[in-house]
Amino acid sequence: MITWRRFYILYFAYRCCLSVLGQTVVTRFTKLGDAGQWQHGGFRFESNWVIDSNAITQNIGAPFSLLFFGNTILINIGFQSLAFYGLYRLLESFDPELRKRLAILLLFPSFNVWTSVAGKEAVLVFAMGILGAYIVAMYENREKLRVHHLLAGYLIFVFKAHYLPALLFIVGVTKVARHVRQKAAIAVLAGLISLVPLYLYADTIDRIAFDVLPHFVGFGHSTRAAFWVEPYDIFLKAPYGMFQGFYGPTFSEALNARHALQFISFVESGLIVSVLIFLLVKRLPMLPIYNAIVATFASFWILFANYPVGIMNPGSAIRYRSGYIIFLFLVFALLMSREVYISWSSRRLQPV
Repeated sequence: MITWRRFYILYFAYRCCLSVLGQTVVTRFTKLGDAGQWQHGGFRFESNWVIDSNAITQNIGAPFSLLFFGNTILINIGFQSLAFYGLYRLLESFDPELRKRLAILLLFPSFNVWTSVAGKEAVLVFAMGILGAYIVAMYENREKLRVHHLLAGYLIFVFKAHYLPALLFIVGVTKVARHVRQKAAIAVLAGLISLVPLYLYADTIDRIAFDVLPHFVGFGHSTRAAFWVEPYDIFLKAPYGMFQGFYGPTFSEALNARHALQFISFVESGLIVSVLIFLLVKRLPMLPIYNAIVATFASFWILFANYPVGIMNPGSAIRYRSGYIIFLFLVFALLMSREVYISWSSRRLQPV
């Protein structure tokens, strides 16, 4: 029988192996983002470096470069270790039964490859793991805000501020709903209120969506036609865009790809979606309405905010997905549990 201690050791070794493969094999087929800059760049301390994700990532990579004498594989493992700590904290926050469910989801290769090399994705997974553990603690009525939670929130704000609506929604609704009897009503009200900015700032959001296009089309990085053509397509095409921006390659793209990685990504995404659908179908009949509402709005906010950078390129979809997918896994592992809701709703807040 594999104990959790042994699992963590094996999981760390697995991620280290993928870190090596990412540097030695994957780079033959695709570029690993800006890994070279984080592996060999020096320290950056210009006036605004504390709010510059590039400078922060480079400052994380610089000591690894010095410590490991510029060895790219060891620098990658340094970043991998940072991400692993966040994943460890997230897994340890779960009850062992729910932990099994999450552990299975965290084994998919593309997620582990992209978060096991030098890059922003490793830093994001560290931060999302810390905040994810805080959310789990909320549903066990034992959370207490600590310095590392503030650090993680700061990193999310600097690296991917568009993750914040999903995080703030689930944290906010949980803190309010625990003090009222009509928890589902509060969840619905909070969800509807969260949608108001989409109406108030529709023009701004539409403009930002079109501003994304040149980063793909203009520089030749897109393998697809422009997704937004008419005004407000960002909203009208959102259902398909959120799915495909998460899934990555289409079936035809997978078959016609120049190398096997795209086909592998297509198959992997199919497995991920199948597992999530299985969990949903299995748990939905017994699921409290509150859980279903919170899970729906939280999933919407993380997928809607991220689909503009994933829909234009299947490779980008897989890469950028690795930064936020653990939030989606957290939602399914935690909120698809009737037992969690019963335990949470029946206890008073007891910070420790």
